[in-house]
Amino acid sequence: MIDVTLAGTRADKVEAALTALSVDAGTDMVLSVVGSSAQFRPHDAVAGITGAVKTGLGKPIAAFLVPQADASLRLLGEAGIPAFRTPESCADVIRAFFDWRAPRAEAPAPAISHAIPAQPDEADARRLFAAFGLDSPFAVMEAPDAVPDGLRYPVALKILSPDLAHKTEVDGVALNIPDPAALTAEATAMLSRVRARAPAARITGFLVQPMVKGLAEAIIGFRRDPEAGPVILVGAGGIMAELHRDTALRIAPVDEAEAHAMIAEVKGLKPLAGWRGLPKGDLDALARAVVAASRLAAQSGVAEAEINPLIIHAEGQGVTVADAWGVPAFP
Repeated sequence: MIDVTLAGTRADKVEAALTALSVDAGTDMVLSVVGSSAQFRPHDAVAGITGAVKTGLGKPIAAFLVPQADASLRLLGEAGIPAFRTPESCADVIRAFFDWRAPRAEAPAPAISHAIPAQPDEADARRLFAAFGLDSPFAVMEAPDAVPDGLRYPVALKILSPDLAHKTEVDGVALNIPDPAALTAEATAMLSRVRARAPAARITGFLVQPMVKGLAEAIIGFRRDPEAGPVILVGAGGIMAELHRDTALRIAPVDEAEAHAMIAEVKGLKPLAGWRGLPKGDLDALARAVVAASRLAAQSGVAEAEINPLIIHAEGQGVTVADAWGVPAFP
């Protein structure tokens, strides 16, 4: 940092200071901060900055003006120099500038033929993810008394409906059900509760899955953005995912190296790397799950798909899909 003080605000002094910074090997960019002179003497205040740009700086340059100085902002804009009114906007843009990376040439994701219904429920979404390599055990009950054989108790029970993305809001989830008789009783009660709370929702059955425990929960989301194209998201999951918005985002598909880089950006997942002696989670399995979901980029019939939560187990023990959702793409 160079502080030229009031005596050094002459155009030639400012230009010399900016030029000296730009040739320094330890400088990535030059930021000129201009005080009240930008408001009262706009041409004099920015002359050194515009002069330095004309001579050809070898580094990016920007300016932050305080207090409000419209004339100086206009002069800098006309010279093609980014100029900012607040420190927050200045810092945000500089961070975005240095975080930007040129798009990589990605190999196309291998196409997998799997049709998704026009009105999918969770079972349909799980089958979709299973086709792309993210398969976790579950069974479907068409009626409260149609209990499947071979279930591993205790189990979780969820209502199936293409209209209910958030089942907990209609009391459509029950946990730790110990045996077949309790499962039938809970399914009967759940159907009554959900019909009372969401009478217009179409009920397609019940989903049953084994109860599992893990170290943490993640969210993995895929979306076909109208401007950016297919994108993949990973973040801290569970019922608080939408509140915290602790996520990382990339253009899909991604490879495992990029998936690991995304995971490393998520603060809520950092403890799984063994933070301060905590048990390590299976981040390799999580990365493979991100890669698998990103391959939905090749599935043109899918507009959006999400796993939340994805339960992350201890290192080497994999991940489990606890809940899934999908939205078809319409022509």
